[in-house]
Amino acid sequence: AAGLELAQLQAHGIQHDRAKQLRDTASVLCGKTSHTKYQARAQEGARVNGHRLDTLAYITRSARSLKDVTKRWHYIERLCNTAGDLARIRRVAAELKAELQAPEPRTPKARVTHHGDGYATLRLTGPAADVQGVFDAAKNDVTGWLNGGCPKAEYLVRVTANLDLGDYLRIIAGEGNDVQVHFDNGVIVSGEEFVRMQLEDIGAIILIGVMDGPVNAYHARFATPKHREVMLADSTTCTWKGCKAPASECDAHHMVEHQHGGETTPSNLGWLCKYHNSQAA
Repeated sequence: AAGLELAQLQAHGIQHDRAKQLRDTASVLCGKTSHTKYQARAQEGARVNGHRLDTLAYITRSARSLKDVTKRWHYIERLCNTAGDLARIRRVAAELKAELQAPEPRTPKARVTHHGDGYATLRLTGPAADVQGVFDAAKNDVTGWLNGGCPKAEYLVRVTANLDLGDYLRIIAGEGNDVQVHFDNGVIVSGEEFVRMQLEDIGAIILIGVMDGPVNAYHARFATPKHREVMLADSTTCTWKGCKAPASECDAHHMVEHQHGGETTPSNLGWLCKYHNSQAA
């Protein structure tokens, strides 16, 4: 099929869509390329594994998003030499593409989508603390926020910073620029940004000993139950696998239910967002 026109393939009784799929796939696996060794290994793998046209078409089509030609051929060769049906190839392809295609670094930007019904959606990318401040100010009354000049919320409410003792000392000494500080509202800042913040307005700092775990909860503004603060030493997000909901939007869930003798202590508590807390009930 490589090198043939659609009309020539259709002359053999192949439907138009199928003929196009065959031509496009053959042009990659059997056409001219600077990576002939990769191509030969891909062809052999496809034959040995008995891959169907639909599978090969998926492999060659999904490879287009890889801009680097060598990485693209590595992807094609690897998948052609992977045994299994199309569903398995898709799973392996997703893992391989994540490995080969590093995400582009985020940069500050703004995007707007107009929905045609008088509403629009604004998407902002910027420093985490600044964007969180905008969200906190707008979330309960978007119209009022827009009409009020779009102010950014000040962090006068309690949030909690989770810090290793060693990292905290490095930050105070001015040497912690590579340290990431996690807050319970989802914000992550560098050590350099952290020292510039008003600690009295942050709320609390949890210091964690490498050997002993949470050391204490040092309240900077509002006193809250200590065990809820110390929970943040273990996690600042929902503990359900794959969920990134910040702890400020989560409930304290008893791992061993209270009615079954579970104690209300940090060792028996974990953050669960409202959805996953309902699933665990």
